[in-house]
Amino acid sequence: MHSYNTSICSTQMSHFSCEDEALLQSMLRQLLQSVKEKITGAPSVECAEEILLHLEETDENFHNYEFVKYLRQYLCSTLGTVIEEETEKCISAQNQGEGSGYDTLVQHVTKKTRESKEYREMMYSLKNVMMVVVESLINKFEEDQMRNKEMHRKTKKEHNAYNTDNCSDSDSSFNQSYTFMTQEQLQLLVERLDPAQPKEVRQEAVQTLCSAPPSDVLNCESWPNLRKHLTVCLSDPDSMLSDKILRFYAKTFSSSPLNMTREVYTSLVKHLELYFLCGENFVPTISDGVDITNPEIIRLLKKVRLLNEYQREVPSFWIRHPEKYMEEIVETTLMLLSVNCEQRYRVSPKLLDPVYFFALLDIKAVWFQKWMHANYSRTVVLRLLENKYKSLASLLSERIPTPVPGGDAISSGNQESQNIMIWEETLLDDLLHFAATPKGLLLLQNTGALNECVNFMFSRFSKKIQVSGCERFDYGVMITQMAATSPGAVALQHSGFIKAIITELWAVLECGRDDLRVNHPSSTPVDPIDRSCQKSFLVLVNLLSYPAIYELIGNQELPNKPEYSLREVPTNVIDVIDRLIILNSEAKIHSLFSYEQSHIFGLRLLSVLCCDLGTLILLESQYKVSQVLLNAQKGNVIETSEGPGNFIIDGLSIERNHVLVRINLMGGPTERILPQRVLNQGTDPYPWPMFSSYPLPQCYLSDAPRKADVRQDNDLSKLLASLKNPDKQLAWIENCRRQFCKIMKTKPDVINGTILAEIIEKFVLHLSENPSECYFSIGEYEAADVSVKKESLSSVQQLGIEMTVRYGKYLNLLKDGAENDLCLVLMHCDKFLKQQQTSVKSSLRCLQEGYIGYDWFASSVFLIMSGDRERTLTFLQQFSNLLISAFLWLPRLHVSLHLPIETVESGIHPVYFCSAHYIEMLLKAELPLVFSAFHMSGFTPSQICQQWLSQCFWNYLDWSEICHYIVTCIFLGPDYQIYMCISVFKHLQQNILQHTQTEDLQVFLKEEALHRFRVSDYLEYMESLESTYRPVLLREMRNIRMQST
Repeated sequence: MHSYNTSICSTQMSHFSCEDEALLQSMLRQLLQSVKEKITGAPSVECAEEILLHLEETDENFHNYEFVKYLRQYLCSTLGTVIEEETEKCISAQNQGEGSGYDTLVQHVTKKTRESKEYREMMYSLKNVMMVVVESLINKFEEDQMRNKEMHRKTKKEHNAYNTDNCSDSDSSFNQSYTFMTQEQLQLLVERLDPAQPKEVRQEAVQTLCSAPPSDVLNCESWPNLRKHLTVCLSDPDSMLSDKILRFYAKTFSSSPLNMTREVYTSLVKHLELYFLCGENFVPTISDGVDITNPEIIRLLKKVRLLNEYQREVPSFWIRHPEKYMEEIVETTLMLLSVNCEQRYRVSPKLLDPVYFFALLDIKAVWFQKWMHANYSRTVVLRLLENKYKSLASLLSERIPTPVPGGDAISSGNQESQNIMIWEETLLDDLLHFAATPKGLLLLQNTGALNECVNFMFSRFSKKIQVSGCERFDYGVMITQMAATSPGAVALQHSGFIKAIITELWAVLECGRDDLRVNHPSSTPVDPIDRSCQKSFLVLVNLLSYPAIYELIGNQELPNKPEYSLREVPTNVIDVIDRLIILNSEAKIHSLFSYEQSHIFGLRLLSVLCCDLGTLILLESQYKVSQVLLNAQKGNVIETSEGPGNFIIDGLSIERNHVLVRINLMGGPTERILPQRVLNQGTDPYPWPMFSSYPLPQCYLSDAPRKADVRQDNDLSKLLASLKNPDKQLAWIENCRRQFCKIMKTKPDVINGTILAEIIEKFVLHLSENPSECYFSIGEYEAADVSVKKESLSSVQQLGIEMTVRYGKYLNLLKDGAENDLCLVLMHCDKFLKQQQTSVKSSLRCLQEGYIGYDWFASSVFLIMSGDRERTLTFLQQFSNLLISAFLWLPRLHVSLHLPIETVESGIHPVYFCSAHYIEMLLKAELPLVFSAFHMSGFTPSQICQQWLSQCFWNYLDWSEICHYIVTCIFLGPDYQIYMCISVFKHLQQNILQHTQTEDLQVFLKEEALHRFRVSDYLEYMESLESTYRPVLLREMRNIRMQST
């Protein structure tokens, strides 16, 4: 058959002969016949397709099918030259320092090959040929199927005869080495290994067993009996006999596939389980310890070590086999580890459990880390721990609490409790792997183990011990991931972590060591934030995302005490704001040793925090931040006999001026001008005007953008014509998308203003009327303005409306009276979305009321519709049917009925656990240097992306680019939200690498607008990402309604 495959591959498809067609039919029939049971058992055509798509993972014979071999050879013969050329080019580039490793090489060559002319021609030819083959196969399928069965029976009989003939010359003596063994020989081997046989006979049989191919042994009909005999031999007092059995097991592990090795593994596990449960076997006690010179202990450790070595290796290949194999290995392992004192108290209450021996040989439980690394196995492990083996699972009612500093120490005499705690801490350390990714953090929260894991992390942090084998840069990544979510922030607070960070900050910023402060006064810092405080500053920036800060300070007043002791140290975020930012009393100012340095620290922190518009509105609504700063600026004016004079220019007034402009003025990189924070050389060191009341000086506002030229364009006319005449077919949707992409690439500026509003209105209207495009099912909503007006808006919403209207008027999109219309839009939205919400009982602040932030997406649509209330509401109701609404319109899924209840109760939004998660996954694959830079900085792409996306890039992009981001995601799909963020990181790559070196990456990303970034410039790049990642991303985005596992 191989020679025929080669001849077909070398044949040009244009000369495809009848013989070739017949041979391909034969190959395809073989494949279909082999998977017939799987396919016929599928409940639908879609399920059958899924089975075929994942056949390589589930069918151990996949690579032996002739059709698969043919395809592999065909690919090699057609694309081999292209692959070699691209590989040489890439290696040459790497040698010149332009590349970045094997993964990048593979990705580059794959991408270039798929873009090649040869690949397109190959796919076209292959598709045509297979259509002919399949059509012919269908026409005569029943007849060929019966004939194939008959031929298969004949072939099998001939094959067996061939094997018998070839085995007839084999020596029957068991003293020889064999290349293969007959069933008769294997049966004789089983008989000679029977425990009733003399010792010499069994030893000779074991010697023969060690020289036999493991595949022959495990495939023989007598394997069940042989397995029992081998288990008995492992317990034989003759160490030579048991050692030879272990050598056979080791040989099997190293040279056999998983479906065979699992049999040997479970056999060895069962032997050890019986060993520990049998009261006659020697098992040391805790008080005696483990004597590694004892022959019995040596034999026991050898068996455990062999198991452990297999445990470490098996995760690398079990994904290619049916899940039941992996589940059998996992369950037998957990069964062995669950053998505990309770089962043996009748023998001795102080014997060592199996878990101690595993811990002795694998102190860091590397095997468990590997099993928990991939979702494929982790899901099974967690399910079994929860359902069957709770004694091993990090639940509070059944485990010793993780110790925290200052807690009671375990008695030194209670050795057993200490050993159990060591094992449990190892499990917690492994569970912390989850916290490194957004989706992992959601899973960790759903297990109920998040608080325990954070307590464990803090206990190690306090002892300066590294957490998790993958965490090389302190605790930055894990803390930043946790702090991006409400439950993570609460866990950090309860563990004492936030208190410890703030106490350490205060010690560096204000206190210092008593002896050093008295004898060696600190020098005046050169930088606004002294280098000694930089680390604490960055930790607070990482920590105080909007979800975190809302949980930590939401609806809480400042202390505003009449007097503060010099020894009074802040312990929480409210205290930091009260003592370092809102310095609105003499008592606060006099309580600081280093007033200017400490207040500048607070103002710098405020500047970064307020870049998140949710945090800005929260601080402004609760603490009137801008008024406090204006009052401080007013106090910095020189009083003269003629009245107020000039402002005193110092570090504090410059910092306050910058913050006041930043928090009052909305706009992208070309729409607003922020004053610098440094003094210039010359006669006018600070040319930026200061102020102590609003409105802002005009110099901080860029010229208002001109209204776009709305002259008709041919391509735009075609798109509008298509949108006005939908035919409700998939082809129509794809045609509109193609036309949209063409315009975006060639003349993006025409997509704005009234044109933009019209095209998204009509496109969304059509999609919402197409059942196949509607992801959410929603009821009718009708509410009169009169009933809505009775509702009241929160102070957060009122501030958001003021900011939106001010920005809209600057853009010449809104007129007087727009505030009332936007109020009604938001109140209607709130009422409309409440119809699709569920009630949740939770201690999280974010779940106790409505959506905790301001609705920036609804406000963006309001501006796109030029303040037209009815058009805005109609659009949003239609838009809410679509999957894209889950990711662009964040309030859409707040405590939503459309999400699983455990996802709702987690308080974690799909934009974080889905969009931000896959942004990190794609970033690691596409821009590995950028991903590494984030990791080294202790910051996460997911946190900054969550900030960008939650406020629709307001203040980061100009209005025209915000519109292009929204319309691109609506037209091209929700996965373009992910591609958009990857494109931004690609645009910022050099800046990111530079600011990683200067150790201020998170400050740069939060404070700086995205200069010179245009969506249209990166549309082709986004399309290339779509071609690679869309199937996975759209599947995951559609799965947000499903229960997470």
